Amino acid sequence: MTASTPNDQMVRYMQAESEFTAQKMEFAPAFLLCFFLGTFGAHRFYLRRTGTAVAMLVVTLVSFPLMFVLIGFFSWAAIGIWAFVDLFLVSGIVRDENAVRRAHIFARYGIGPAPMAPPLMPGAYGYQIQPSYPPPGDYPALPPAPTPN
Repeated sequence: MTASTPNDQMVRYMQAESEFTAQKMEFAPAFLLCFFLGTFGAHRFYLRRTGTAVAMLVVTLVSFPLMFVLIGFFSWAAIGIWAFVDLFLVSGIVRDENAVRRAHIFARYGIGPAPMAPPLMPGAYGYQIQPSYPPPGDYPALPPAPTPN
């Protein structure tokens, strides 16, 4: 098997980047779906979160007939609160979904990990960059312990 030249690598990178650009999710449609059809879970269907999207849809549809006996107002209000919170979560979900898509596309082209933002972890004040430690076994060997005299 021949080694790939830098030109071949650049072509593969450009093809992968082009495919990712064509397939990436945009923030605006997700936000608009959440704003206008959020209680039906339309934004979650768009973001490929089908489990929670189906849950939102079923609870919303069950809530409408139950409004005649006043129980439906509580579940509909809960879904409304969920959709309101999702207005703030949509950007992070879009970013995460795009990162996964990019990694899959770049791996398919044999490029390896795509250049992405560092992983985040919850911290005391929002999110902080997760420190990267070398994997076990990559640490330098320790000197031998001194022997007592």
